[in-house]
Amino acid sequence: MARQTPILERRFFPEGHTIIEEGDVADHAYIIQSGSVKIFKNKGGKPVDLATLSVGDIFGETALLFDEPRTASVKAIEDCNLIIITRQVMEDKLKDCDATIRAIVKMMKERIKAANVDRVEKTATDVRDIHKLFSDAFKLVMGFLDPADRKNYQNEASPIMRQFLDLTQTYLERLSKKR
Repeated sequence: MARQTPILERRFFPEGHTIIEEGDVADHAYIIQSGSVKIFKNKGGKPVDLATLSVGDIFGETALLFDEPRTASVKAIEDCNLIIITRQVMEDKLKDCDATIRAIVKMMKERIKAANVDRVEKTATDVRDIHKLFSDAFKLVMGFLDPADRKNYQNEASPIMRQFLDLTQTYLERLSKKR
């Protein structure tokens, strides 16, 4: 006898509503039926935007795979109708799958977790982070250049990078004085 497909719950969230709060207990994901959301994470007390999602996208999917608190917050940036998928529904569907599919999902779980951690760690949140990004990019390019080109690149790129970082710092200081 064929297994019955459960009717999935739907919820409405108005624009500006926080749908998921980082650190909350997680046991379900959402499919966006209408509207759009912003996903962000707090790093050093500042929000770091991770993604903007809209119709057809899924968020909170790590709750289907991991029994851990929410790793990011989600806010409706316009009115949203969302379909809820629980971890139990996901587990029931996986039980019906071939062992190969279950193995692939297990492997993807680990990759998703590693990618999420890596992305947040590499996201710049202040001028010091931007300086590190520029420095890392500079070193990467230097590593690809022939020894004869390295000195020329360093002589040409260093002043431009310094000017950009100094100008950015100046504008950020002006902005902080206005607040």
